[in-house]
Amino acid sequence: MKRFIKILAFIIILGYGTYQYFFYIDLKNNCKIFIAPSLLEFNNLTIKRAINTLRYAAPDDYTNLCKRVDVIDPNFACGGFEGGCFESSQPRTIIIDTSQRSMAWASAMIAHEVCHAIQYHESRQMDEHECYVKTDEVLRKIVEL
Repeated sequence: MKRFIKILAFIIILGYGTYQYFFYIDLKNNCKIFIAPSLLEFNNLTIKRAINTLRYAAPDDYTNLCKRVDVIDPNFACGGFEGGCFESSQPRTIIIDTSQRSMAWASAMIAHEVCHAIQYHESRQMDEHECYVKTDEVLRKIVEL
């Protein structure tokens, strides 16, 4: 019986840790996002906080995130350090490096890359200017909040 309790406790702790570090789930808004392991940070809490900031500061952008993105990769890619990336080969994934920037910047980068995901899903040309405008809008909303 003691062995069973230890195994059960281990499974519960492992499950909670996996949820805490690798998943963002908001059932009320039907938002389920897997957050890949980060090579540059101990945990993914910056991404989770950035998503929550987006949820309250820019609800429309949060809705678009939940609708268009299944995976957030918190490592650097084409955007390099402090940037983000959307690759059409993985249309439901965005890459957001959070290693050196603030949570507000991470929120704005998420909105920026979601902008590219929307452009892709609407079969429009990738327009950096449109997405930089989105970055500025989100940063303003966060400051006003």
